[in-house]
Amino acid sequence: MAGVTEQAKNNQIIRNDRRLILSDDTGLRKQIQATHAHDNRAVDVDAILVIIRDILQFVFPLDLMAFSMCSGGDAHASAIVILELLSSYTWDAKAVLALASFSVNYGQFWLIAENFTADPLAKSLAVLRQLPDILELSDVMKTRMDTTNSLVKVSLELTRCIAEIGRLPSKYISHDAEPMAIAMSHIPIAVYWTIRSLVVCTSQVTDILGMSQQVISLTAETWEISSLGHKVASIQDHLKTQLGLCYQHIDEKKHNEYYQTLVHLSETAPHLDNQRILKHLIHSKDGQHPL
Repeated sequence: MAGVTEQAKNNQIIRNDRRLILSDDTGLRKQIQATHAHDNRAVDVDAILVIIRDILQFVFPLDLMAFSMCSGGDAHASAIVILELLSSYTWDAKAVLALASFSVNYGQFWLIAENFTADPLAKSLAVLRQLPDILELSDVMKTRMDTTNSLVKVSLELTRCIAEIGRLPSKYISHDAEPMAIAMSHIPIAVYWTIRSLVVCTSQVTDILGMSQQVISLTAETWEISSLGHKVASIQDHLKTQLGLCYQHIDEKKHNEYYQTLVHLSETAPHLDNQRILKHLIHSKDGQHPL
């Protein structure tokens, strides 16, 4: 009886998650925005992203049980809790710190898995952690694991896009500029779905570890992960488009600044002294010497 009740509860969570994944995010914006209380605390997101990329570039974690910011259950509720824990950070820092926690805690485990068959030390560590059975998963389990790893990849790429928008030069593009304003309006929802993806990855891989060689149907769960991956990829594509428009705006500002500088020099430089103007005309890229 208890098993039936638990299954019904899990089915309800899946139905709720499916409705949320397929929604247009309108109802989420206020709830997500309410978690934000940035206090100007600085985080070097680029440096952390370099570490994350080094860990996750070719390998993806399996052992997600120790993910400190996720307690399982409702993925939406867990994501909101994590956002509340990170309320004092900027939006790009929220995504980067969540991803850093994910990668630091579990990157070393997947390194063991990658070298399990070739490295005696890795094999010994796997035996100590009771992992050999898990490293020889059934085809069904491997499919689920591959889908989860794909979600990790797209979450990493979305986080990199968010961080890139965050470091655009304010000298050439303000938050009021149309392409930047549109991009920034989508950042909170992008951060939410990034963190939610990590919560789902934690839950899915923990389930895989717990099931070991049990043969069960994982179609519904795999569909959920795949749908979430499409959702995150769609958000990333939209942000990349806006990022391109932001760079276009920046280039236009730089060209206009360059033109205005030449106009100013032509109006103020002595008639017989063209050296200052020539320096600007033949100066190529920033940081290079003139020809």
